[in-house]
Amino acid sequence: EDCGITFNNVLYDKTGSTLSTTTTSVSWVPSEENQWRKEYIDLTSLAGKSNLRFAFVATEYNGNNLYVDNIEFFIDNNPDPVFIEDTFSVYGVIDDVRLTFNLKERQPVTLQIYNSIGQAMLNNTLPETLNQTYYFDLQEFSSGIYIFKVTMGNEVGVARVYLGK
Repeated sequence: EDCGITFNNVLYDKTGSTLSTTTTSVSWVPSEENQWRKEYIDLTSLAGKSNLRFAFVATEYNGNNLYVDNIEFFIDNNPDPVFIEDTFSVYGVIDDVRLTFNLKERQPVTLQIYNSIGQAMLNNTLPETLNQTYYFDLQEFSSGIYIFKVTMGNEVGVARVYLGK
C-alpha cells in the first residue's frame, strides 16, 4: 500500500500441491485450457486506496514453475463472474437486468434503452467500463421488448431483449 516499498499485506497464500494442475518429472509449460486454473482474490480491503502495487512471489523448493496469465480486476467481489464471448451481453428479468461487458480496454460506455415504439427510456453513461456487470432494476418499465443500444468508443452494439415481470 506504499507503492511497493514494502509488501506486508499477504492477500493470497497457497502451496504448490494445491495449485498444481498436473504432475510431471520433466520440464513442462501449460498448453491446454484444462492446464490452467482460475483463482479468485478478494481485494475489497484495498478498494479506494491509492499507490497500490501487487507482487506475485513464488518460493520454489522442488524446481516447480509458476505461470500467471490473464489477470483481471472486477468492480465487485463476485468470485465467479459471468464470462461472455461478445463485447457485451444483456440478460435477466425486469427487476434484475444485468449488462455484462468484456472490453479490451477501460472506456466510458453510453447505454440507451428504447421501448418497442422507439421512445427513449434511459440514457446513461457508464464510466471506466472494462469487464464488469452492471445491475438495473427496471420495475417502472412495463413488460415488453426493449432495445439496448451500447456505444463503446466508435463501436455501437444493439440487443433486443424481452423484459417481463
